Amino acid sequence: MLPILISLGAGFGMGSSVSLLISYLLRRQKINQTKQSARRLVQEAQDKEEQNQEQVLNKVEEYRLSLIQKHESYMEELSLISQQCEIEIEQLTQQKEEKLSKLEKEKKINTREIDNFLSLNKEKEKALKKTKNRLQEIREQIVQVLKSKFNISVAELREEIQKEKIDTIKTQMLQKIKEKEEYLKHNVNQQAHFILELVLSRFQHPYCPERGIKNVSWSNRDAMESLLGPHFSKMKILEKECGVDMKVSDKEASISILGIDPVRRELGRASLQKMVKRRRIKESDIKSLVQETKKELFRRIKSDGQRICRELSLKGMKTEIKNMMGALRYRYSFAQNQHFHCQEVGWLCGLLNAELYRTGIEIASFKVSLPLGEKKRWPENSNRTGIAEPVLLARRAGMLHDIGKAMDHSKEGGHAVIGADFIKKHGEDASIVYAVKAHHHDVTPEKPLDFLVIAADALSGARPGARRSTVDSYNQKVLTLEKIGRSFKGVKDTYIMSAGREIRVIVDSQKINDVKALELSKKIAGKIEEECSYPGLIKVTVVRQVTKSVNIGKHQSQV
Repeated sequence: MLPILISLGAGFGMGSSVSLLISYLLRRQKINQTKQSARRLVQEAQDKEEQNQEQVLNKVEEYRLSLIQKHESYMEELSLISQQCEIEIEQLTQQKEEKLSKLEKEKKINTREIDNFLSLNKEKEKALKKTKNRLQEIREQIVQVLKSKFNISVAELREEIQKEKIDTIKTQMLQKIKEKEEYLKHNVNQQAHFILELVLSRFQHPYCPERGIKNVSWSNRDAMESLLGPHFSKMKILEKECGVDMKVSDKEASISILGIDPVRRELGRASLQKMVKRRRIKESDIKSLVQETKKELFRRIKSDGQRICRELSLKGMKTEIKNMMGALRYRYSFAQNQHFHCQEVGWLCGLLNAELYRTGIEIASFKVSLPLGEKKRWPENSNRTGIAEPVLLARRAGMLHDIGKAMDHSKEGGHAVIGADFIKKHGEDASIVYAVKAHHHDVTPEKPLDFLVIAADALSGARPGARRSTVDSYNQKVLTLEKIGRSFKGVKDTYIMSAGREIRVIVDSQKINDVKALELSKKIAGKIEEECSYPGLIKVTVVRQVTKSVNIGKHQSQV
């Protein structure tokens, strides 16, 4: 059993050795094959690398050759450009040399001329010196002769000659000034009349004359007494709250509101009118009614102030000034509403300035740049409203000229002065402040804007229907005109017609003929101009009646 096991073990050991040997040989063969394939692959890679290197070298050589060809073309172009530049440099150099040579020639010529001029100047200086010496000798001889002949000193003689020359020049200048004044007087007056007529024809602002209503009426006295209570107790409370006096009419069922302050008068009238509408109101409710009416009145004042500035296209106006302009709605002068009067003056002042600017007078800078009659365009720095700044300046001054009338008696001074101080305090321009102060000659008018405000104020007050005269002033006007008419010889009677706007004079036909009647009408018109200061036109009509014939000669002249 043991030998069998030994033999099996030996066989197994031999078989394992053989298998190990076979596996070793096989692995060795694979290694050799792998090495051979690796050598083959390396060889192939080397071959490919050599081929690639040859291809790259070929491409590099081709690129090098192409660059050489391109460079050669550039070089040829550069050589051509270089040759052209050399040619141009040669030409410029040649031209420069020619100019230099020409300048040198001219310099030589100029130097020669300067030398000749200097030598000639020296000769003339010598001759001038000799002439001066000769003139000095002659002057001394003349002085000696004058001294011996007239027995007078040189200084006295010089003074007499100067005085004579000055007198002659003064006479000539006075004559020229007189001629210039006559020329300007004729042309300026004609141009001024033309501008005024043009402005008045352009001014077409709709206006309805507003008269202040100072009373409240009832249908009958019983209705009035029932509203105001026994013994008019409610009226007395209303007087106290409004600060006005109320007068009951004995003949009619109406109450008149009296007071110095026009705004308080309006407050009293509006409060009384509101009581009439409500019919029944307790005495305890009158105070609240007056407060309510006062708020409404102040709102209307503020609205009127804003409206007038808006219509005149005026920007940047302070609220205090607007409120004062609104308060003028309740102020009247000769029955003319001052609120609308200020608006009229603003429009007229702007129109006058526009026409004056067209002729060359610029209000903003106060310079006359063109003669009268020539046209001038507006500057391009007009505001966004399309209205030139000089026109707005004139409108502003015209509108503000009577703002002082809205102030009460606590401010001392005339309305022009206190109005100017008020707008100056609230930041208005100095030229506007001075124009407001000067419109009634409280200060001397100096600038064109001052005279424009004065002219526009006169136009607004003098237009037909603007103002109503009092009975006393009207009677005084009529008596003055009658006195002037009767002061001339040959006048039989005088009649005042058309509310003082026409004077009709009846003359003696035996003493006054047609020619003298014409002269008489002119004399009467001239005397009215000298002695009267009424605005508007006064027509003078001279009537010469012949009893033996039907013909009646009329000669008219206007003031």
